[in-house]
Amino acid sequence: MKENKLELKIKELQNKINAPYNLIPEFNISNDIARPFIDIGEGDIFYYVIKERGLEYERTLYRNEDELLYRVFKDVTFEIATKYELENRNNDKDFRILLFKKQEELMSLLYLDWGIRIKSENDRFLKIL
Repeated sequence: MKENKLELKIKELQNKINAPYNLIPEFNISNDIARPFIDIGEGDIFYYVIKERGLEYERTLYRNEDELLYRVFKDVTFEIATKYELENRNNDKDFRILLFKKQEELMSLLYLDWGIRIKSENDRFLKIL
């Protein structure tokens, strides 16, 4: 039941930003080529897993569905924004500025607070460099 509800929510958000199907994680199944998948645990536990060639590279535990959704769409929007930046590259500017702006725009379409949150994360990243 929990899986069906989560799948519907992901599909709803996917449609809001026209995200390609191949960017959306599967449930409880790894394709073994480093595409993320969601492993649904007991109770309110979710795992975001990245596995390749039989090796798990990441298994992040989430106790909150909203935090899991944020992580899923942070990755999805990053992939979309990367493609957008490549197609619209300005060689006179730092490529990350356009990439991050597009990601922030997409996250804001999903939830305004997600857009604000990812902008803050991206701004901190740019300041580090």
